[in-house]
Amino acid sequence: MTRLTAKDFSPELLELYDHYVHGKITKREFLSLAAKFAVGGTAAAVLGALMPNYALAEQVEFTDPDIVAEYIEYPSPNGHQKV
Repeated sequence: MTRLTAKDFSPELLELYDHYVHGKITKREFLSLAAKFAVGGTAAAVLGALMPNYALAEQVEFTDPDIVAEYIEYPSPNGHQKV
């Protein structure tokens, strides 16, 4: 299945989704209003298509040469010497 982009959705639906994710309308209101865009499906399917899939986010390796990563220690006088 190909990944959908913003161009695949109506601008009106994207604005409605923006109101939902920023708390201007409830999920119930979004689903009710988005139902008219769900031709041959359900409003819940529309919501699922709009929501980002964070599992597809790019991962950066710890050993990436463009990133300087290091472990640091600092004193913890009231704890166990160093953290």
